[in-house]
Amino acid sequence: NVVMASHQLTPAVVHDQGTSFAAPRVAHQLALLQYDLQRIGVIASAPLLKAFLVNGSQYPDRDALRSLEEAWGRSARDLQLRASGYGIPDAMRSLYCDEHTAVLYFEGQIEPDQVLFFSVPVPKDLAASDGMKRLTVTVAHYPEVQQWGLHRYLGVDVKLRMFRGDVDRDHVIDAMSRQDEDNGANIERGGEAAPPESNEAEGLPNEISFTHKLLRRSRGTVQHDYVEWKQHKAAYSDGDYTLAIAAYKRWQKRMAPAPIAVVIRIEDLGRTAKVYAHVAKALTEVQIASRAAQR
Repeated sequence: NVVMASHQLTPAVVHDQGTSFAAPRVAHQLALLQYDLQRIGVIASAPLLKAFLVNGSQYPDRDALRSLEEAWGRSARDLQLRASGYGIPDAMRSLYCDEHTAVLYFEGQIEPDQVLFFSVPVPKDLAASDGMKRLTVTVAHYPEVQQWGLHRYLGVDVKLRMFRGDVDRDHVIDAMSRQDEDNGANIERGGEAAPPESNEAEGLPNEISFTHKLLRRSRGTVQHDYVEWKQHKAAYSDGDYTLAIAAYKRWQKRMAPAPIAVVIRIEDLGRTAKVYAHVAKALTEVQIASRAAQR
């Protein structure tokens, strides 16, 4: 809703809205983000830029949403999506890390009908924090798209799921292998976000119950969701959390791998747990092990 000069004598000032106003504002944020990434030596692809920007976006003030809830009779989550999509972009926050916040990223490719698995080091130190914790995940992919009207528009759909660290990775892989796209829709729930407890009733071991849920976040080429929780049991971090990203082929013809990018943000809003140090140590150990394996 932008204030601008009118093309008529009266009124001299008018309000207008539309994607033509939103696009340059978002492009400006992307330019700032790209500049900061280049300064630290990262030449980001288009999916990675998009994933960073969406992952760092935030919703408007919750008090304002609460008043809208009362006026419109809708849930805060529904209002957030209708009014602000995945949030208001903030290039600085997209890359910001501190002692209690860590941002991880990946860019690569995903084959049609393939599942990628990522280990996410969520620290046990979160158990000692009395404040809220937040985990944010964004996946952006660039599949082939329809050009002649013979196929569905997107050649590949992507769905993300995440599992706590107190379940064996083999169990997660087995559960994912038994889930087709229709069965995967069964975890969709209404209402407010559930705590990140077990979803074993759906046959998926200790799956994180995100805010937007599977069906809502799985539309389009950007998959984004987050979860906030108060109590973190140390057992949740007995091992790394597992992020599973499944790609479903929509066309019969042979298709090339789709570029994909993943951005994850782990935060202790109570400002107690040393999140960054734990994540940095875990990634360093992985790099050392990888170099040793190559030798």
